[in-house]
Amino acid sequence: MMTPELDSLRSRLEAFSTAVQNIPEVEEPPKTTLGIINRRQRENYWNRILRYFLDPSEPHGFGTAVLDAVLELILSRTEDAEFEYQSGDNIVVRSEVQNPNGGRPDLFICHDGSWSVCFELKVTASEGSNQTKQYVGEIPIDNSTIPSDSRYHVYLSKASQLNAEASAFLNISWRELVDLLDEVLVATGGRATGRGAAQLRDFRNTIQTETTMHENEHTEQQREQMELYVKYYDEIQTVEQAFADIHQQEKNQWAERFLEDYRPDAWTEVWNCESSTSGLIYKDGWRLGPDRNPVDDRDNAQYGLEFQHFVKKPETFTNGKLRYRVLTSRHIGDDEYREAVKQLVNNAFYDELEEIRSRHGIQHVSRRKTHAKKYYSFEPERGPQAFYETLQQAFDEFVDLAPTLTEIHEQAIELAVEE
Repeated sequence: MMTPELDSLRSRLEAFSTAVQNIPEVEEPPKTTLGIINRRQRENYWNRILRYFLDPSEPHGFGTAVLDAVLELILSRTEDAEFEYQSGDNIVVRSEVQNPNGGRPDLFICHDGSWSVCFELKVTASEGSNQTKQYVGEIPIDNSTIPSDSRYHVYLSKASQLNAEASAFLNISWRELVDLLDEVLVATGGRATGRGAAQLRDFRNTIQTETTMHENEHTEQQREQMELYVKYYDEIQTVEQAFADIHQQEKNQWAERFLEDYRPDAWTEVWNCESSTSGLIYKDGWRLGPDRNPVDDRDNAQYGLEFQHFVKKPETFTNGKLRYRVLTSRHIGDDEYREAVKQLVNNAFYDELEEIRSRHGIQHVSRRKTHAKKYYSFEPERGPQAFYETLQQAFDEFVDLAPTLTEIHEQAIELAVEE
């Protein structure tokens, strides 16, 4: 039944659609700055401009917005990655810094000895012989304290040229970067300097022009999808906002709701949920301070094991996939302890753990931070209820690892103290 509200909504949608159709077509877009000086395909120019906007110390006015957007993309595509920092002052962004083995990556970003990202950029050229393989694991500045599992690599190129030779590289297209820059320009609004916003928009247009001219990715199907998006924009925004509100609510209250409404059968008083969005569950005695006394604050722990799920990621709910893992986080202060846990999990206790893991389909992970993981699927249409029921199952399976993990935890402390 048609109501005045629905009739008004239809009229607004039709007016919006008409306005989009009335946008004049431009056969040749205005030239960008690099186009004017005939340098639009010069890789070193793209490198310098991208470095400028990634560096929060530069006077573009975006602060860490561009850097955060790029790191967030890497996080969404890289399992177990972490990019934590308190201030942009401790972030170093360099271009074309020579590696010890002679390689020269296009861009290098690092934070105070805790993580780094090496970028190789390709505009028109393809990868040189073994080029990316030379960069894996190398640190082109004097900062050898960065853990090997916190050194990340990105290969940025056209979609038609994707895939670096080195498997350690995450392949990202320039088109994806264009989408990120669009989001940054919208999100930052007027906070950036006028010149900075104009420069970033100009660089974005250069990328768009050069990648679109040589890549026919806007198929008829994509155009039809865009038209549907435009036509139903308000409806889409309404449901997306509803999802964002519910997701924020579950992030903030998961610990309380989990224990009140979905407490697992195997849960006892020795288990704890941290009331944060990090999705952490730990056992009494798993978080200890330097004096080996229990602490509740993760940041005060010198030694610690945790279970973790990812309620904070929207993809958990949209894709119906819950990731659950055993973790010794870099929040924990003792490197020797984390290394000892890794060695015990991978060697002395491997068989004992494997018997339990194989029973539940849990995967062994031989890294310094993550030691076991499993992906659980649920029906996303059922919403938070399906998520919590799946979280119940995950805990009831991983809890079987707890006695052996506690023994590993205790031995690792002794080994770390001996060091």
